[in-house]
Amino acid sequence: MPRRDALVIDLPPYRYRISWSEKDGECVATCDELAGLSGLAPTPARAIAQLEVAIRAWLDYLAAHGLPAPRPARPLHPRRDGAPAPGVPIDTRVRRGRDD
Repeated sequence: MPRRDALVIDLPPYRYRISWSEKDGECVATCDELAGLSGLAPTPARAIAQLEVAIRAWLDYLAAHGLPAPRPARPLHPRRDGAPAPGVPIDTRVRRGRDD
């Protein structure tokens, strides 16, 4: 039986990616750790906000049913000069409000 007190306030440091959907004409935000969730909006910040709504709902569901949340992926380590390591995708995070 689900618990009724489950409520995720702080999201784990999941890795987000932003891409452009020609089909939808909008930005798509996805989460590496939760492949089935996405956010779709005209700007990257709004797409991430939509994604975070979906993530919170999913994490609330997991918590309510006593299931573990996926652990955040290991952080991507940049080289000493600040550039990403060769062959490693760049972690794309957009701060909310920067492009609204």
